[in-house]
Amino acid sequence: MLNLLERVKGRWRRRRNGRVPIPDDVVQKARRANDAFFGMLGVDQQAVRRRHRELSAALGLRTDDDESVHRLAFTALQMSGFDPANILELGTLHGEATIHLATLFPRATIHTVELPADDPLLATWHGDSAKRDADMTARFAPHANIRQIRANTFDLPALDLPCFDLVWLDAGHHYPEVAWDHAYCLGRLRAGGWLLSDDIMVPDGSDPALRNEDFAPFRVIEYVKARKPWANGLLLKRENPKRYLQNRKYIAWFHKSVA
Repeated sequence: MLNLLERVKGRWRRRRNGRVPIPDDVVQKARRANDAFFGMLGVDQQAVRRRHRELSAALGLRTDDDESVHRLAFTALQMSGFDPANILELGTLHGEATIHLATLFPRATIHTVELPADDPLLATWHGDSAKRDADMTARFAPHANIRQIRANTFDLPALDLPCFDLVWLDAGHHYPEVAWDHAYCLGRLRAGGWLLSDDIMVPDGSDPALRNEDFAPFRVIEYVKARKPWANGLLLKRENPKRYLQNRKYIAWFHKSVA
């Protein structure tokens, strides 16, 4: 039994390193996983991908099948005629999504939220925040429609923020913050607005798996789905076939009903 397990592990390692071909059906599943989202928006997928590559190149951002598809989804929304006035981003990190949104939607104000310098989690997650802050300040300088907010998301209800047409939620992925983040964002989302939530891992259905902290975002998403009639779905986060086999993550989306 041990020898069999070692052989299986070895095969997966070789496939990960590109020495074992990935089956064609897996390649197609990864490549076509997000087709329904483009179809729902009524946009030409190839035109969206072309526009995404052009904009990313102009901004110095990567475009390959190991890139997260959230920026591609934003481009699809823009090309569908979506015209937001206020956009909320939870989790600025290096500001790549921020400048993409600011360029894609020049008439919108991008409210991007990152932890304050004195938050104990900041250094743990992001290391040298002073250098990162300096880099972001330089990166954001050409974009007058970016508003930086330094706050723990726990404190957002106390701030005087508008309602939002689009939310990109890429903040904490564990309890308790993942629950209050979704509650705040969905509560502040305008009717007709979109929320995209990053890093959703889908369990295999077993109770022990569901208790794993990594599945906290999934449990929150399922809770909302059971109680709200809004359109929703999952985007495959990375369209890389290797990732599809080994480390599959999703981006959840909600489209809040007008009525």
